[in-house]
Amino acid sequence: MTVIEDGGPEDFLVRGRQDGEPVDVRLHVEPVSLSRWGLGHIAPREVVDVTMAYLLGHQRLDELPPLVDLEEVAAAYDGFEAHLLERLGGRH
Repeated sequence: MTVIEDGGPEDFLVRGRQDGEPVDVRLHVEPVSLSRWGLGHIAPREVVDVTMAYLLGHQRLDELPPLVDLEEVAAAYDGFEAHLLERLGGRH
């Protein structure tokens, strides 16, 4: 189980446990990225929720770097932007 906390205006702290050990990952979300993808109207927290579910579907929490940037996720995973748009694009 992971817990997501506000870590600043564009940062979120994701806390969890892996094999009994605490793991913290900071996720950075730039509003300009959301706007470019047509998601500027979506709360960054919703984007973080969808992003973490996506990432944890591909790897373990302790395999993520300590700082994850949304742009880097999009560059690393070909289907990530489409996934975000599918999950969040229709919300207003």
